[in-house]
Amino acid sequence: MISPFRAFLKSKRKTTELEKRINYRFNDLSLLEKALSHQSFTHSKKLPAEFAYERLEFLGDAVIELIVCEHLYQNFPKCNEGELTKKKSVWVSRNMLTKRAHSLGLEQFIRLGNKEKSFGQRGIDSILSDVYEALVGAIFIDGGIKKAKEFVMRTHIKKTKDDILDDTFINYKGELIEHLQAKGFSPPTYNLEKEIGDKQSKEFVVSAWVGRTLLGRGKGESKKLAEQSAAKDALNNIKSGKVNLPESKGEKR
Repeated sequence: MISPFRAFLKSKRKTTELEKRINYRFNDLSLLEKALSHQSFTHSKKLPAEFAYERLEFLGDAVIELIVCEHLYQNFPKCNEGELTKKKSVWVSRNMLTKRAHSLGLEQFIRLGNKEKSFGQRGIDSILSDVYEALVGAIFIDGGIKKAKEFVMRTHIKKTKDDILDDTFINYKGELIEHLQAKGFSPPTYNLEKEIGDKQSKEFVVSAWVGRTLLGRGKGESKKLAEQSAAKDALNNIKSGKVNLPESKGEKR
């Protein structure tokens, strides 16, 4: 319980810019400071290790997973355990949480050591999902599960429903492997058919095969994305009947 004196101090202090962005005002502002402090910052300031965000990150990771699991359980009643596990892996993925951190502008508030600051945006991106988890952990400690759930629902779950339609977050290659293996086939092979454009705007065209049967084609800004696109096309072709799998299982191209 917050003492009247502490509540008075809270009412007197100004709401920070980040608190306005996340729509949550901390009772204990030091928790927010910890959530934003990389170990390189605490080390440079000769602060104890527990002043960095790692412990809050550990807690926040578990809190997010609990909230996401509850949401999936309640909103996807026809999904079995395996299907729910796949959905959860997408919803709590590093890519997804990094995107959430970017949407809140957390990269502007992370406290780093001087050496880490020189790494630029790529270095910051590598820890953004950790900072988002730490922030959730800080809100959980400060306001309890109710406030943490409100924050995760508002900043993550409600937005994820649109994001999961983005191919970046769907493992079509993995789904194609599972679909083929369930029918007794080996994993597909991918063939790079051509590269279009120059180094600044290159596009790759890739085809997916099982044995000598062409399953689908796809394009992408990288080989990996093109393979994802080809796998998606292959799944659509197989399920719609446009492509018939060969009778001779294990046939090689």
